[in-house]
Amino acid sequence: KHQSQIFHPVVSWGRSVSGQADSWKDSFTWPGTFDPAPFMSIPSAIQFMHETVGLTTFRQVTHELAKYASQKINELTGLTGMYDNDSNWYGPMVTLPLPDNLLPAPQRPAQKHQLQHQLQEQFGIEIPIIHFQGKMWIRVSCHLYNNKEQIDYLVSALNQLIK
Repeated sequence: KHQSQIFHPVVSWGRSVSGQADSWKDSFTWPGTFDPAPFMSIPSAIQFMHETVGLTTFRQVTHELAKYASQKINELTGLTGMYDNDSNWYGPMVTLPLPDNLLPAPQRPAQKHQLQHQLQEQFGIEIPIIHFQGKMWIRVSCHLYNNKEQIDYLVSALNQLIK
């Protein structure tokens, strides 16, 4: 009964893709211009990965770095993450708890937490700080271009800001 009051925020050309008379759902079917470039680059990205380092090496190196980050941040905070006893539960990215004294969370969901803002402004570190189920979490995402020195720099910055 409310369909006539609901409109797509971006109305594009085409409307009825099937050639039939327009219906309410048509404006939601084709919301705008589609860029296939990201999808078309996937085979080249996979080939590049295999030819340069290989998927196995990528997984091992990035996982070990995430494991190192987990150990260092947990040593700093005295807290442990959900999967610290079994590193098979994470790959190149790990989400770790932060001390409760960092609350409260931002008032607006899109607003950065103060710690996230300070890490970016004072140390040039772009990393998400997440408020979830009444706790603060930091998500460390590792790639081949990251190294232990960068993790140590993050831990040092966190030490200065949360102690």
